[in-house]
Parts: sequence; C-alpha cells; structure tokens
Amino acid sequence: NSDNGIDLVGRNPETGAVKVVEVKANSASLNELQSEGGPKYANIQVNRALSGDGNWKSMPSGMDDIADELYDWFQGASYKEYEIWKYDVDDAGNTTFRGKADWNWKPGTKPKRLKYRDDSGNMARKPKSVKPPATGPPEADNQTSPH
Repeated sequence: NSDNGIDLVGRNPETGAVKVVEVKANSASLNELQSEGGPKYANIQVNRALSGDGNWKSMPSGMDDIADELYDWFQGASYKEYEIWKYDVDDAGNTTFRGKADWNWKPGTKPKRLKYRDDSGNMARKPKSVKPPATGPPEADNQTSPH
C-alpha cells in the first residue's frame, strides 16, 4: 500500500503494444485504487506523476521525463495489457513465481478471486515447499543457507 506508482511498464518498439504489471509477494493484496483495475490505476498514476500530485510531489530528478514518455506510450499504444504477477518469498529471500492474473477490468468489476496462471496458461497452484515468511527475523540457530 505504498502508492508509489506502477511497478513495471514495458513497450514493444515494433508493435507499440504496452504491458503494465503490478507485482505482489506472498499474501500482499491490491490496495483500494489498484482494485479499480489496471487501466484506471495506470492512468491515475501517470497523471499524478505528470502533475506532481500525491507522492509525486517530491519525485527524483528525471522522473517527469519518464512520466511524459509513459503518457506517450499509453496514448499511442496499439494494444495494452494489464497483469498482476504473484511471487512467494521464503525466509531466506528465495522467490518462486506463482503466476500471473489479468488486471484489465473496469472499476467496480473486480473478480472476487483472481485466477493466477503460469506461462503456459495453466492454473497456477501454490507450491507446498514454499513456507510463508516468519513475522520476524529467523533465530540465529535456525538459519539455513539457500545453497
């Protein structure tokens, strides 16, 4: 819920297609604005960056140029795709990709349960080997090396 903006944006320079991605780890969920759908969220964040509103009042140098470029990408996009990428992160910091879900819904139409799919399009299941993170740092005698 940091409301720091869009996590990832990519553009295919040959086709002009744009992909917007929100990354979530473990049990993190969408905040209220993100729940309105990727198109609305991306539009609001780019406009906030362009106008210097909200958390964008003190943006780092050069971010206004990036916001201008993203605005141009969105305006000229041949196709826009919005996804949520889900990862599990264990206590050692190892990550496991759980899948991606469509984020291209209109405000007020968020599905009750997101359907995460792997890169082949199959329903993704949470691997049993990944434990949710502890609530604090691991005990010194319980630390294990990921190698």
